[in-house]
Amino acid sequence: MYKRQIHWVRLAAVRALETLGATDAGEQILKRARRERDERRRERAVELAGRLMPPEKIGLFRTWIGNKDVLTQRSAARALGLVAARHPSAASEALALLKPLWKLRKERRRFRAYAAAIDTAGRLDLPGARLRLVTELLQQPDDDPYLQVRIARALSRMDPTKVRSAIRDQLPQAESIEAKRRLARLIGEANLGVLTELLRNFLEGSYGEPSLQAVVLHALARLEATELETAVRRVLAEQKDERTRALAVQTLARLLSVPTTRPARTCPSSIMLATWTIPL
Repeated sequence: MYKRQIHWVRLAAVRALETLGATDAGEQILKRARRERDERRRERAVELAGRLMPPEKIGLFRTWIGNKDVLTQRSAARALGLVAARHPSAASEALALLKPLWKLRKERRRFRAYAAAIDTAGRLDLPGARLRLVTELLQQPDDDPYLQVRIARALSRMDPTKVRSAIRDQLPQAESIEAKRRLARLIGEANLGVLTELLRNFLEGSYGEPSLQAVVLHALARLEATELETAVRRVLAEQKDERTRALAVQTLARLLSVPTTRPARTCPSSIMLATWTIPL
């Protein structure tokens, strides 16, 4: 509780500086931070400087991005996002300053700095930021869902058509089944209904790969992609893997329950689905 109260005092001081129009306050905070011996106090100072730094001074965070302390690096990445949020004109430079952090994706000791860079890129409405997020998704050293979810949340807040362009630009890098699974999961979690045709290609071009088909089916159910009902039926008819077939039934049930303007069927959807219980 004590630490939380101190944090509010710091925020109150920042608001007071903003009210007073202290345009050089951010720069002064960074100067004091250089003389600070306590790493945690220095870390907090760097992030708070981001709330006050003018866009023309954003380059002052360059040295902090390369700091040996991972939490200070994280604070610098967050500070860049704070500056860009207040001054969109600084977004391009903020993205450029994040460049050293992309090399940390395989360094688990520096994961917090790398994750902060992901979050900051997710705040920047730039083609380069969207492309970077998709690139990082595909280049993860493992299949840990933590960053995949954070990237999906960031892209879900952006214009879907612009995100579609970024994903299409990176398709040549998504040749493996693992990469396709990640993209399919992203499309579903980011609610990118503009990319259902890509999901169709994954579903029909997977050569019966159950792990990929399962992720695509989850995405189709989430997007309520009724236009791919036929493709789901094909999986149900051709796939021999029992778990994938069961998931296809669930997906089909979801798609059939979505209100549409198509003509009424000659038999209830429940009866149609019941016919598939026999081969299962």
